[in-house]
Amino acid sequence: MSVNSFFPTTEVGQLVWLTHYSLKLPVNKPLCGINAEEITQTQADILYYLWLLQEWHPATQRDAKEATAYKQLMIGGNGSGTTAYPKPIVFPNPPPAPAPGIQKRLSSQIARIKARLNYNEAIGKDLGVIAIPDNVEHGVPEFWLTVEMGLDANQMRIDFTSARTGSIGRLATSSAGSCGFCPQSWRLQLG
Repeated sequence: MSVNSFFPTTEVGQLVWLTHYSLKLPVNKPLCGINAEEITQTQADILYYLWLLQEWHPATQRDAKEATAYKQLMIGGNGSGTTAYPKPIVFPNPPPAPAPGIQKRLSSQIARIKARLNYNEAIGKDLGVIAIPDNVEHGVPEFWLTVEMGLDANQMRIDFTSARTGSIGRLATSSAGSCGFCPQSWRLQLG
């Protein structure tokens, strides 16, 4: 059984996890050994990260699409008169940008929390920093090679058992000709 990180890989999951961690960190401050200044810095990091995910990145993507559409219109479009170019989104009150490395700082902080003597599973669950066991069985197909010798010709087959369905399939066959089992004689048979 492998273990997945507690930090989500999807942006939607990150939004949920970051919000939860930001709310739970001050509650667990006495048990985590984190001072008020570090909590303030962590929450500023998280606020900026959330703003990037929810506001800045989607707006920047929209701006890029509008700029591309405008460029295509101006190069190949029809019509008379002028068309104003799209204005980029301006953010009136963006949070201050912290130093790069938000996720590294969060991971380092969580490692320090977990290394404390009074850390326990209840604290980890409350903060959302316990890794999730991966109970999904990731099957690997089993392959085998068969060589059949006949009076007229020889044949080699690669068969397999599907890891997903357990059924047996044939990957490829080759008949020995003048070049033996040369790559040009293989026939792929997926399915």
